[in-house]
Amino acid sequence: MASSSKDSSKSAKADKRGKLSWLTAAIFIIFALFSTLMMVHKLSEPLLNPRWFINTKTGKADITDFFQYYQASALGQSKQSKKVYDPDVQKAWADELIAPIKSDKVFYNQQPPFSYTLLLPLSWLPPPSAYLAWCLAQMGFGLCGLYYLSRLGPLKSRDRLLFIAGVALSFPAYSCIWHGNTSFWLLGAMSLFIAFIYERKELLSGVFLALSTFKPQYLFPLTVPVAAMKRWKIAAALVIFELLLMLSAAPLIGFENVIGYPYVVTHAESSDNFIGVNAHKMISLRGPIAMFLSTGASLKITAAVMFLSLGPLFLLWRKCTGVLSTVATVDSMRFLWAVTICTMLLTSPHSHLFDFLLVAMAAALTLKTLSPIGRCPGAVNSDAVNKIWTIMLVVFPPLSWVANFAIGQEHAAVFFFFPYLFTLLILALLALKNSLSRSETGGIR
Repeated sequence: MASSSKDSSKSAKADKRGKLSWLTAAIFIIFALFSTLMMVHKLSEPLLNPRWFINTKTGKADITDFFQYYQASALGQSKQSKKVYDPDVQKAWADELIAPIKSDKVFYNQQPPFSYTLLLPLSWLPPPSAYLAWCLAQMGFGLCGLYYLSRLGPLKSRDRLLFIAGVALSFPAYSCIWHGNTSFWLLGAMSLFIAFIYERKELLSGVFLALSTFKPQYLFPLTVPVAAMKRWKIAAALVIFELLLMLSAAPLIGFENVIGYPYVVTHAESSDNFIGVNAHKMISLRGPIAMFLSTGASLKITAAVMFLSLGPLFLLWRKCTGVLSTVATVDSMRFLWAVTICTMLLTSPHSHLFDFLLVAMAAALTLKTLSPIGRCPGAVNSDAVNKIWTIMLVVFPPLSWVANFAIGQEHAAVFFFFPYLFTLLILALLALKNSLSRSETGGIR
């Protein structure tokens, strides 16, 4: 009798799990179809309308990040190539693009000097074709780099492909395509930088870290592991290749522009005269700070926090990877990278919604399952922290769309993506602490 009762109880539980699995699958299929349609629609716009960047309802131009890169290519090959950072030159180029509409402010291009070299071929195509080629190429590179990194994580090969699909269909991915931003490029370059550290391919690791400096603010936290582990060959490769990249730009835009680039960045980031900074829409600490303080003040405070965070981050890496360290495990190293990635984004002086894509690197290294309830088959005791971490990452792709529509693009970065990222950092720190504690007490390594 008791045996029969137990059997029926097990059967009921299995039934419930089966229904939940089907419901979850149905929700994710609907989300995937919706997200794919949105992505295809956005990519097809330029092919259907060569002036897709003009809003016919408002009569205003929607100049996105893509046009900064297209402008860099065009100006780098023009007679004004030595004045590429001149706001008036940039405004004149943009006004010619959107004519007869005139812009009030400059959507200022503060990309590093070497971008003028690497982006040179972009303007050889007309804007619609260039936009499509640019988005598809860097999306492909980003996802391939992420897949390469995910091979070092605990996910099975089938789950890795589903994971990559989830990243590609998330709202940050759509936002990156919409704006034509470089976040997918960074995702690929940084993923390969980390993967090659694991594989001890120092030269390649340094080269890809240098290629990720399209957004130079991320360089500081990413050099901490290199310094803490004393991987000086990576540091040397980074410095040499970065210098070569910068020198390659000198004949094109002039040596003065290469030398004066630090001033260009700090001036552009702290100025209210340029559009495109949008500090109040950032997913880093700067977002909420900018809601109460000026653009310049929010930059200085966030930059100070970023530099102050480097010390504790370095000590954490030394504790886990130092010569005398015996506590580091595969699991703790993965969460150490997760802490670094989340810290990098949270303390960045310039991180927008599409930069949330970079969290996918932390997910690639740490996720053990794609179960939306955080259940890992075969796991003996999956602690609460790991479960919450897993759930937050697995449900993020559809949830990111819901949050964007529910809160609105104007406020989603500060009121959803920032607290979400902050929570992930806390969870990564707790997971790292738990992993180190288990190894110190002789637990499962």
